[in-house]
Amino acid sequence: MSGIVGIVHFNQTAVDRDLLSRMTKFLSYQGPDGCYIWSEGNVGMGYALLCTTANSSGGHQPYSLSKTVWAVADIRLDARDDLARSLEAKGCPISANASDIELLLWAYQVWGQTCVQHLQGDFAFAIWDASRQQLFCGRDHFGIKLFYYTRVGDRLIFSNNLNCLRQHPLVSSTLNDVAIVDFLLFEVNYNPETTVFADIKRLPPAHTLVCSDGNQVQSSYWVLPTDGCIRYSHEHDYVEHFRWLMQQAIAERLTTNRVGILMSGGLDSTAIAAIARQLSRSASQSIDLQAYTIVCETIMPDQEKTYAELAAQYLGIPIHYLVGDSYTLMQGWDHPKSRRPEPSAQVFPSLLNDVLSRAVSHSPVLLAGYGGDPVLLPSSAYALRLLRAGKLGSLIAGIWQYWCWNRRLPPIGIRTQVKKLLSRPPRSQSWTCPRWLNPTLVTRLNLAERYQSLSLAHQKDLVHPTRQEAYRNLRSPTLTSIFETYDPGITGYPVEVRYPYLDLRLVNYLLAIPPLPWFVHKQLLRRAMVGLLPDPVRLRPKAPLAGDPVAVLWQHPSSQWLDQIGYHTRMSDYVDVDFIASFGANCESSRIKLRLFSLSQWFSYANLSNS
Repeated sequence: MSGIVGIVHFNQTAVDRDLLSRMTKFLSYQGPDGCYIWSEGNVGMGYALLCTTANSSGGHQPYSLSKTVWAVADIRLDARDDLARSLEAKGCPISANASDIELLLWAYQVWGQTCVQHLQGDFAFAIWDASRQQLFCGRDHFGIKLFYYTRVGDRLIFSNNLNCLRQHPLVSSTLNDVAIVDFLLFEVNYNPETTVFADIKRLPPAHTLVCSDGNQVQSSYWVLPTDGCIRYSHEHDYVEHFRWLMQQAIAERLTTNRVGILMSGGLDSTAIAAIARQLSRSASQSIDLQAYTIVCETIMPDQEKTYAELAAQYLGIPIHYLVGDSYTLMQGWDHPKSRRPEPSAQVFPSLLNDVLSRAVSHSPVLLAGYGGDPVLLPSSAYALRLLRAGKLGSLIAGIWQYWCWNRRLPPIGIRTQVKKLLSRPPRSQSWTCPRWLNPTLVTRLNLAERYQSLSLAHQKDLVHPTRQEAYRNLRSPTLTSIFETYDPGITGYPVEVRYPYLDLRLVNYLLAIPPLPWFVHKQLLRRAMVGLLPDPVRLRPKAPLAGDPVAVLWQHPSSQWLDQIGYHTRMSDYVDVDFIASFGANCESSRIKLRLFSLSQWFSYANLSNS
């Protein structure tokens, strides 16, 4: 993920080129393959390149087609051939080796601000249109790429790196208390437009930002579809279509001849490895694939190593094991690469650092199976909705297909749903303030009203007719927080993590096919992997963790120091420090203590002197 930064002075004063250069060089740890800047009068852009393709020379930025429209982007486009054909049909001279930034600018030239509706992939970009004196920015559909911005008087400053924005001397470190309370309660910020800093904003996923003198408009260009409906006469058509989409998604993420895979022993990540190996064997140039697996052998033993080893041997992929038992809770929290731009409850900072350190020594590209659970989740109420709609035939057909494959009935949850319908609707419960929160803060921020609103919004997310749980999880801030966890601008490791299950074409397909039988125990994925994975891996049941690792490790002797460490003085603005001392050692309190510890340590290194 290359680094981008830009400064626009809408009062027409010249941009400080030295400041722009320093901010661009700050990004060099996430884009170590070259730093470039461009400035002209009141606008300047910077780019730190991370080469993630066999030939990245065509993507040097900032980039312009006409010298009047300039762009800088952290971008990886899908469906490039389709986009190129659409542009050629509009008269654009698209070369065979056109870079993604070039395609972006041609798209802007043809469609203007609606160009985002023609883009697929992972991107965060800014386009300066000198003729309009206007900055146009966009972020991809799921928020895989990051985009931050701040407006200071007549200045608009943007970057995909939060700490880069803080290098500008006019950007304040004043804190956003609501975001901090969100972190303490949920580990994520539930407002996709804000950060922990009051003056620094996030551009939400699937949004654009248009800025000019005196005007700033943010708008959504896409929402998850709810009206898709794909039905085939033959069951193998569902499997073949899914397999083809998976191949497309993974092939377009294999842009270099050395690729790493975060591969547990689970089905989602091993399926990615299997298709990547299949594509590698059929490619003109073989791809050096290597897998990285975290295993637990003593504290909370699991079978991930057994299944991961079976898959790796079957596929012929070298695998590197990192044993989680050898790491202690919060080990390495004070390492420079464990320091985060915003508070982050990292359970094993050193473990994450070691995984990324090994991966980046092999390749700047890392594939991950995150997103597999959300897009392949079954719908617990789907069977009941079919009954209520009078579609008994569809329900029987789905149950029969599942029976033929597994010789048992699917867990379709009708009895549970009927009980819910017959029971009295639950009364709307008011939000109860945790006793450990600072009561003055709770009143000042009107948190009771905020969290009541969040609860109502959570219910409104259940709008998809057949895939409610999947729809809600794909819109969850928890998903975007995973992208931030692995972003090189946050981790300090120049490796781009890519998520094939969140390919837009694949997501649209999976939201449009019938949940029963395809998503019960991930039947669609299991059938698509016939012949690609060994049966013990392909047919293994989903294995939840034996317990909460935080609760288990907090009671381990190696974690005693965490209960003895003092809290930063600013913690009293948010919590009752005396009450915290009475916390017991259970799952819930262990998670709270982890967040409290993480926030306290963040205060110690976040450089809030100008807040």
